[in-house]
Amino acid sequence: MNTKILLPVLKNLIKNQLQFLLVGAPAIGKTETVKQACEEAGNELIIMHPVVSDPTDFKGIGAIVNDIAEFLPTGELRKLMNADKPTLCFIDDLGQASPAVQASLMQLILAREINGKKISDQVTFAGATNRRRDKAGVKGVLQPLLSRFRTILEVEVDLDGWVSWALRNDMPAELIAFIRFRSDLLHKFDPDAVSSTGESLINQPSPRTWESVGLLTKAGIIDYEVIAGAVGEAGATEYCGFLAMIKKLGNLPSQILAGEMPDCPADPSTLFALSACLAKYSASQFAIVARWIGEKMPLEFAGRFLVDAEAKNPDISEQKEFADLSLKVNGFISC
Repeated sequence: MNTKILLPVLKNLIKNQLQFLLVGAPAIGKTETVKQACEEAGNELIIMHPVVSDPTDFKGIGAIVNDIAEFLPTGELRKLMNADKPTLCFIDDLGQASPAVQASLMQLILAREINGKKISDQVTFAGATNRRRDKAGVKGVLQPLLSRFRTILEVEVDLDGWVSWALRNDMPAELIAFIRFRSDLLHKFDPDAVSSTGESLINQPSPRTWESVGLLTKAGIIDYEVIAGAVGEAGATEYCGFLAMIKKLGNLPSQILAGEMPDCPADPSTLFALSACLAKYSASQFAIVARWIGEKMPLEFAGRFLVDAEAKNPDISEQKEFADLSLKVNGFISC
């Protein structure tokens, strides 16, 4: 299930307090998607990392209260007991946790209490894990624990979902343009490049590692070796080559924003870059940009521009120029 479909499904599951488990390759945005769904559903979020837990952590800490020995809830358990508003408890990296820790979670998730300590009715449980074949240190999830989740959803990488996320999180326009141009590099995870113990000193192209490239680019660090350390040599070679092509744009974006009508480049890679760049700057000068795009840019790229511009600035869709350009693009697509 790609993230475009997954997000509304997760929101519905969360609102109806139905427990779920996400399964997918490393670094594809499972946790980020849950965070977004939780925020849009209006829920609080508690993230648990059982891989660093001991089986006895969930029963609390021993103490003497009024001359009686008992276990007092601490940390996450206390938060789960005291939750007074809709809350999602997201158990991340569940498959990397030891079987003993997984077993200690079974009563917590099904019976909603442990050692007599009851979990608030406001809490919904969810989890995420990688797969065994990913060589990410996953040995499996205990079957009695799996059955405590109402559904298990396989998560897939989604280009449009990543682009929407990148626009919302102010990733560089040139990176977004590159991923649109070379969508096959958004996620190119090869488990065979990872050792049998799950160790690897080479990063591979994935939504998470491209985020790192975006942060490096925003910081002005575009050294080939640094980019290769973030996303691997193949991805770095393609990305740095793409950045070199972008330089061919020169002052073209500035000319367009100034209301001039220069000719449109013919090279597809340059068009991808220009479309993403103009979408980023279109909030305050959309009418000017839309006029140039409608007259000069191939309409298939104009369609990408509209999608990115609306994702970056949702209010743009209310402008007359947006509607006019949309009609023109839709007329081209329907032909």
